Amino acid sequence: MKKTVLSVLAITLTIGLGAFAQPVMAPTAPWTSPAAARNYALAHCVSGQVSIQSQTMDYSFSGSMTYTNVSGICAEDILAKLAKIDFKFRLLNPEDTITEYLWLVDGEGHTSFFGSVQFTLADIAKNGQPRCEYWQQGLHIFDNVQSAEVIALLPDGSTGNISAVEVDQNGHLVLWPWMLGASNGLLAVRYVDGSVQIYQLNSPVHVSPAQDDTGSSFAMPGHYVFKDPSLISILETYNLPTAFVETTSDNETITLDVGGVYTDPQGNTVVERPYSVEVSSPANGDPTSVKYIDLPAAASTITLPKKATYRMMFHWANFGQNNTLYAGPYNGGGGVGVGVVAGGGSTVGGDNGGVSTPVTGGSNTGGADTPITGGSNTGGIGSPGQ
Repeated sequence: MKKTVLSVLAITLTIGLGAFAQPVMAPTAPWTSPAAARNYALAHCVSGQVSIQSQTMDYSFSGSMTYTNVSGICAEDILAKLAKIDFKFRLLNPEDTITEYLWLVDGEGHTSFFGSVQFTLADIAKNGQPRCEYWQQGLHIFDNVQSAEVIALLPDGSTGNISAVEVDQNGHLVLWPWMLGASNGLLAVRYVDGSVQIYQLNSPVHVSPAQDDTGSSFAMPGHYVFKDPSLISILETYNLPTAFVETTSDNETITLDVGGVYTDPQGNTVVERPYSVEVSSPANGDPTSVKYIDLPAAASTITLPKKATYRMMFHWANFGQNNTLYAGPYNGGGGVGVGVVAGGGSTVGGDNGGVSTPVTGGSNTGGADTPITGGSNTGGIGSPGQ
């Protein structure tokens, strides 16, 4: 992939007025890492919903405001609008727990992100508005898919576990973030025309939205939101970071100070800087706007040419690149399906480092169930009743 080559002495990287159209460069494929999937899904959100629920909520209370639905050009735009909305409600029992639910939805009606937080009136009086943390759900990609499998490879390259991947009723593949970015994973997709494509699941290679104190507050681990920043300072120890940047004037110069902490094979703790940043504007996923900028091994500056919104994803040589899928064998316990060993070698969920494969009506770590209108299930929540 062609990239802009910088002088060794250059510390300022300027994106020209035509840089987002010439040359046309494809964004990183969303299935190649959790960060790429998150970046893709955030850009394709078109609406968001917040619902406030409690066991003794008095819905007959005059002026009650416990649900809202807004639209926007991307997730950050939607969250900024939701954060400015004040909710009004009354509890018959003021000691009851209140739950706030958040849904972010794409243009085809899929729930791309889901979040929730529980609190009491006493919590608000003591600590202020609680922050609703949200998590990415299944990523719906490709068209006319008949079936698909994730193949976890053994160290010698032979096949270990094979797990079926969900295909929705519209023929889209549904990928969950935990299965992406694995260096030993293959994705085999069979299309309705009989063709088969094989993809590798590895990459080649929090600040919250604007809000009123009395409104909602949202955050997602690994994703950062900035407005007119002079400095973007990020240090991650687990998540591959992404950023959303809003500028309110032309030619804003921003210092990038981004790092990822990992443990090398010798057991040393290393702080790595990304070798490039993938920038697109506007931030709602225009594939012709992508620009790749090489970064030096130090803090550096970039100039964003126009008053606009920008989306950034960073590329790394080592940080976040050691994910592997659990390739077997099964031992019959713990309900283990295809799993993922994450970050610095820690295990996410399940026995033997496994995470059970999502099934319809089930839940995943930090995730929502397959939407059920007005319903809920242990560990998840259905889509809100209309």
